[in-house]
Amino acid sequence: LSFEASKKEGFITAIDGINTVVLDITLDDELIEEGYIREIVSKIQTMRKESNFDVLDKINVYIYGNEYIESLSMKHIDMLKKDIMSKEIIVGKDSKNATMKEWEINDKMVSIGIEK
Repeated sequence: LSFEASKKEGFITAIDGINTVVLDITLDDELIEEGYIREIVSKIQTMRKESNFDVLDKINVYIYGNEYIESLSMKHIDMLKKDIMSKEIIVGKDSKNATMKEWEINDKMVSIGIEK
């Protein structure tokens, strides 16, 4: 029995002796959005650490300055609140009391602020 591997757009193949694995690496809109949300969470967790907040502190989060990221944040607000233990997520506004930082998230600039 013999097989022949061929390349196809959107897939990668790995062959190790008799084992072959094929992965679909096509990114759909849902996966792309999830990637952005995970990056936002990562940036907020970094800010939390830099501000010496306790892991269990409930915080307010401000996200503004990029329409695409603001829109995604609103769409996935419940997931964000849960993942970052947020009291409130305010989209489209900044705060004079929050620790603010500008971030590049997957080629888009956005300002994020956090406060207890």
